[in-house]
Amino acid sequence: MADLADNEKESPMKRVSLHFSSVDNMEGEFKEFDTEAEAGVWARKMIGDHPEMGQWYATDGVAKIVSNTEGLRTADLFPGSE
Repeated sequence: MADLADNEKESPMKRVSLHFSSVDNMEGEFKEFDTEAEAGVWARKMIGDHPEMGQWYATDGVAKIVSNTEGLRTADLFPGSE
């Protein structure tokens, strides 16, 4: 069997990256997770199950969470919030 070309090799597992901050961006931190499910559990713990959804963020009015992972919308972390 022929080896795969460099551009056809499986890429390493993509980690899920989220940014959590105050709504005024005064304080914040980046967090990484192995799976979308782990990220969703943490996100819901931080700002609740049904936050207000913006175009690219979720907020509880005090803090916000933004997905920094290509292909993962922040809304995907909060089922039923759209």
